[in-house]
Amino acid sequence: MLPGCDAWDYAPGLANPSFSVLIYPHQERDMMRPQTRWTVAGYLSILAPLYTVHCVRRVFLGKHLMEAKALLGPIPLELRDIADTIARHIEAEYGATALPLEVAQTPVPLYVNFMKPPETTLFHALFTSEPGNIL
Repeated sequence: MLPGCDAWDYAPGLANPSFSVLIYPHQERDMMRPQTRWTVAGYLSILAPLYTVHCVRRVFLGKHLMEAKALLGPIPLELRDIADTIARHIEAEYGATALPLEVAQTPVPLYVNFMKPPETTLFHALFTSEPGNIL
């Protein structure tokens, strides 16, 4: 599907209201300096014909994870081709529509796994309560 990348179906331990795919671009590794590794995540909701694509940035020193952060906003330029490929595939295969970020950030009065109001958003309810917690 994407040359130069590894792709995995993702099923987290907690109940998730979506199907997921994780794309890992191949990157050079240097065990002596902090390394930034990106993951592009695509989620297809099982509750509505909607999807989202976002990125997770993880910083490692050797094998030690120093930081992990989900970027729900604009996709970094170097990952846009990957994100666009995932989006096209989801739209073609499942007929789903991308949920705009402005709508996804709408607060909802629901409990989703360990999320509770008022922190819970439509994103959490439709896709995942832990967008940055991926392998």
